[in-house]
Amino acid sequence: MNDKLGPVFIIGCPRSGTSATAWAIAQHPDFGSFGEEMILWQLLSGPRSLSNIYRISYAVKLNMLKGHNLSYDDFLGYMGIGFDRMCADITRGKRWVEQTPQNTMVASEISKMFPTSSFIHLIRDGRATVNSMIHSGFPTEWANDFPKACRVWKNFIEKGLIFEHENKERTLQIRQERLLAEPHEVMRDIFQFLCAETCAKSGDFLLKNTLNSSFKIINQPQKPESTDLATNRPANPCADWTDDMKATFRSIAGETMADLGYDCTMEPIATKVINGST
Repeated sequence: MNDKLGPVFIIGCPRSGTSATAWAIAQHPDFGSFGEEMILWQLLSGPRSLSNIYRISYAVKLNMLKGHNLSYDDFLGYMGIGFDRMCADITRGKRWVEQTPQNTMVASEISKMFPTSSFIHLIRDGRATVNSMIHSGFPTEWANDFPKACRVWKNFIEKGLIFEHENKERTLQIRQERLLAEPHEVMRDIFQFLCAETCAKSGDFLLKNTLNSSFKIINQPQKPESTDLATNRPANPCADWTDDMKATFRSIAGETMADLGYDCTMEPIATKVINGST
């Protein structure tokens, strides 16, 4: 049995292209996507999370979990079976693709819920990501708080890299810059990782649609958020940042940028392709 034929999770910071990447994968006839549902994030975080339900239930003197010596990992696996069945029914038997960025923060538990799942870790230059976040218009705190956006990018990157390091066989890192520059080649790599035949429609989709289009209807080609149509990336995402904003970004995200191989200047982003392999 191939252990990579389960669901696919696209993880990464918000505004990194997770949704469009999932939609591109779903152009393949064997895959289906249904958007950012937040269900798993809600199940695995907060006061009513599965971990708290397990802990409270296990503490009862006479209970099924303790009586059958079921660990939390066992519990997650059984919960995953039902969720997987639901998603398989929704996608009519296709391998389902989930792209909610918040899943990055609970990826370890998700991997235990779905033992045959695979993960695509999408990374985007922090300057471009933060600039996209604060101009997204989303009703969320980081869209209106520049330092918060910088911290969110840093936290998502670090959490994703930890998961990637601990799950190397199940995770493929993709740089958004390369996805923009070489969509057909990157999609070929993704499908090879997922043990699926390549699909030219997936690369074509990325050529016709912006990568940062969460919550938008995408049945028609959209104008990229980029101002540089030749490369589909901002000529300078920091052009309208104040000196204080630039200093804030360097202070919060500079070290992480360097660890990823990005420079931290506030000049136009270079058009070179950054290899996302680790």
